[in-house]
Amino acid sequence: MMYWIEIVVCSPRNDKAKRLHRLLEYRTSRKKDCEGCVNAWVGTAVVESGVILECAIFEDEAAWGRISEGVNTACDKRDGGLEPILTGPPIVGVFQIPRSAVTSNDVG
Repeated sequence: MMYWIEIVVCSPRNDKAKRLHRLLEYRTSRKKDCEGCVNAWVGTAVVESGVILECAIFEDEAAWGRISEGVNTACDKRDGGLEPILTGPPIVGVFQIPRSAVTSNDVG
């Protein structure tokens, strides 16, 4: 059995990096609270480019679809969506990874 991982790479408009980071942190925390989400996190580029990475690992395709759609719909209603503060469309990829490649959320 494989996990599904969603990776989103996006770049904020000028002076919107902190807001975008806060919005993505909130969205990932909502995903982590859902049954079927193994883990989720937000990272920033090591150079001052403003690029932000959001990743979430899901139990399977059904969990990915249900959680991503539900959280994004609810958050878009709450905060107006991410598009107005992005420089362009995000790069989104969904991949399958072996469960053995992921350690538990409780480790560490």
